[in-house]
Amino acid sequence: MDYETPKNQMPSPRIYVERTLALIKPDAIHQAEEIEDIILRSGFTILQPIPMGEAAKDYLGRFVSPTLLSGLTELCKQKPVDPFTWLADWLVRNNPNKPQIFDGATA
Repeated sequence: MDYETPKNQMPSPRIYVERTLALIKPDAIHQAEEIEDIILRSGFTILQPIPMGEAAKDYLGRFVSPTLLSGLTELCKQKPVDPFTWLADWLVRNNPNKPQIFDGATA
């Protein structure tokens, strides 16, 4: 039996890319550089600098608040028994930054 034929080859692995928003609590803002260093030493990559002050307000207003507000509005309409889990599931399903997988490639 020939294992080199395309029919018997393993499919190409899929690569999943995940982006995470990290926020620094106001009482720890004076340690921002130390926190960034810990993140980098842990093997993560910081794609965008940590926004502070007005930049943080702008970031939240553009990227977090619209989706979160929609989720909270739907939560109030649905009134699920377990609202925290429901909202977490809703946010995962409706994440506008979720990577799309097409033909084994991440888009």
